[in-house]
Amino acid sequence: MKIITGWPRRKVVCPMFLAILSLGVAGTELKVEAQSPGGATPWTQKFVETITNRSAGIKLRKIKTRGKPKVARWEDIDAQLAAVTQLLDAKALLLDLNPALQGGVPQPAFESRAAIDQLLAECKVSYVKLFLIEDDEAYFPLTNNVLRLTGDEGLANLEVFETNGFDLGKYAGKYIFEKTGGLAYGGGSYRLTFFQYRDNEGNLRPSANTNLLDTYTVRWREVKDRAFLQLSTDALFR
Repeated sequence: MKIITGWPRRKVVCPMFLAILSLGVAGTELKVEAQSPGGATPWTQKFVETITNRSAGIKLRKIKTRGKPKVARWEDIDAQLAAVTQLLDAKALLLDLNPALQGGVPQPAFESRAAIDQLLAECKVSYVKLFLIEDDEAYFPLTNNVLRLTGDEGLANLEVFETNGFDLGKYAGKYIFEKTGGLAYGGGSYRLTFFQYRDNEGNLRPSANTNLLDTYTVRWREVKDRAFLQLSTDALFR
């Protein structure tokens, strides 16, 4: 097993949609053609335009809560993320706009990725545009899918709680856990996204390396207006 930290991150607010590509384009490599003076190519511009237009069709989903304190149902949240992924259909769009992806091509230099990141950063959708949670005092669960699709900026420095409301400390970034081999996975591998937090004594601690459903939460009223899905090449090239 190994921990993957990914590419160096740009300090840009990049809150929507390319993280979704990690659901369907893992292992697919992107061909970047000659750049125009503005840093974009016709197909990348078309990609951003199409994804932005498709995002207008996202339907707000009402999320139920349960327990005391009230925690949003992780099943409803993950179902909404699956619906958004299907609506955007980003992998098929990429292959349609750049057929060279079908055969696999060399990855672009980080400088080229930075130019595309700058283009993609125009897209933005907050938590409250995806999830309808009526009780502002409810807690929002950090499932593996939430962590995989959201950007660190959307959770930075938020207080993290256990399901019972116990304050663990502040969110301090995420990481990818990969396990390879074994009969259960047919000799292949799987990845899950986890996070770390800084406890109230200042120590950096990892979340449990297990399937996160509603083990960890943040306050809905503190996260709802933040950017959720992050559009960046870092997510695409995991």
